[in-house]
Amino acid sequence: MKQSVKITLVIIGLFVLIGLGALLAKTQPKKVLYTSISCPHCKNVEEFVNDNQINDYVNFIELEVSQNQQNSQMFNATAERCGIEPDKRGVPLFYDGEKCYLGDQDIISYFQDKKI
Repeated sequence: MKQSVKITLVIIGLFVLIGLGALLAKTQPKKVLYTSISCPHCKNVEEFVNDNQINDYVNFIELEVSQNQQNSQMFNATAERCGIEPDKRGVPLFYDGEKCYLGDQDIISYFQDKKI
């Protein structure tokens, strides 16, 4: 294969990858709600989200941390990024891409503000 054809294919491939990356960045939520299946405060948040159709206002993903080691590691990295000491970490924790909200009342207040 000619050198110029190879270079052209590489350039086209790069543009495709850049385009896919941009598309994923736009569609993938940057907001995360960390929960645990055994957490009563998490249930309060989940009920509020469902009862008030919060997903219509706030694009986020929910990650369960007690039974998924990868989610637990992401939770700890997020909590560390927010400056939450290890002995103060718990769920529910909501990260909006800039700030962490810890506990059901803080998270519900955040969602109420976004719904207005």
